[in-house]
Amino acid sequence: MTLDRPLCRTSKLRHRASGVTVRTPLLIPSFSSKGFARTKSGKSELGDIFKVAGETITETFLVSAYDLYYGHLPPPEEFDHRPELTFVDSGGYEKSRDRDYSSVIDPLPQPDDWEVEQLEEVADGWPEELPAVFVSYDHPDRRRPFAEQVEEARRFFEGRERHLSQILLKPETRDQRTLTRTLGAAIADVEELGRFDVVGLTEKELGTSMIDRMVRIARLRLEMDRAEVATPLHIFGALDPVSVPLYYWVFRLLCGPDGAGAGCMSAF
Repeated sequence: MTLDRPLCRTSKLRHRASGVTVRTPLLIPSFSSKGFARTKSGKSELGDIFKVAGETITETFLVSAYDLYYGHLPPPEEFDHRPELTFVDSGGYEKSRDRDYSSVIDPLPQPDDWEVEQLEEVADGWPEELPAVFVSYDHPDRRRPFAEQVEEARRFFEGRERHLSQILLKPETRDQRTLTRTLGAAIADVEELGRFDVVGLTEKELGTSMIDRMVRIARLRLEMDRAEVATPLHIFGALDPVSVPLYYWVFRLLCGPDGAGAGCMSAF
């Protein structure tokens, strides 16, 4: 693939209502009840981990709307430590059998129901004074063509413009393991991605190898640039301690020495 412009860059993500601004690329620590045992009360051990780890995270982190709804995490107004910007994930990960590449166990899906109305309840109850990025609804049993994904995400964010919006792109059918068709449709109608503040993709669904994933990210970024869609990309499940140096060197090869160090993706 020939690159006609550098992919490495830095940019700013600004929360319009509060004026809070963070610079990308970002490495976003994430918290999820998936993979953790539950206490006798039925709550995940995640709450204790969140309380301790939150002391050292000041810029940004990601929590799941599922965990907030079911009380595995404290309500946001009771967070002991608040980052500058909080990412609120859609809750679909907790209901899936997906796991990060660095995971040493096969975590089971969480047992509780998860519907879009529950995500809406979390979003509508979020404190106005706590800047956030909300991720569009996702469920492993629910797959839609790209155009419907965009329309459903657009409807979800209507009336919720105080906080930033992130569409999470998913495979179009349950038997598709990668985003090949979804990205093809997105590239053909790339201006639609400009409706949102952030575009999300999962590392595992981008491709079966690191090179596949990097090439698809690069192609999507190039098409967005050509259409003047500056929306940043958020790669879920990427950059665990094992893959950080690998991603760095692959991006160095893709971007060339002039762009190395600025970071093509990181978390954005």
